[in-house]
Amino acid sequence: MSQVLFVIIKNREKSLYMGEAAAISSQNDRGPFDILPMHANLITLIKDKIWLKKVGGEYLEFPVTGQSVLWCTANKVEVFLGI
Repeated sequence: MSQVLFVIIKNREKSLYMGEAAAISSQNDRGPFDILPMHANLITLIKDKIWLKKVGGEYLEFPVTGQSVLWCTANKVEVFLGI
């Protein structure tokens, strides 16, 4: 079983991030949430920001604009910003 997530974050123009991550955090209408390896399947609208913790410990932050969707399944997280 994998102990990392494979993450793709993209907007209409390009991919902003593609690679491994230890965790990803964001917020939806119910509040903040985290996704770790082996997370249950999830699809949600997100808002405000995405925080990505890389495997080495570095943090990246991506602003969320417009309608944005996060989809998680089988240790893969895809984020579509500004759809």
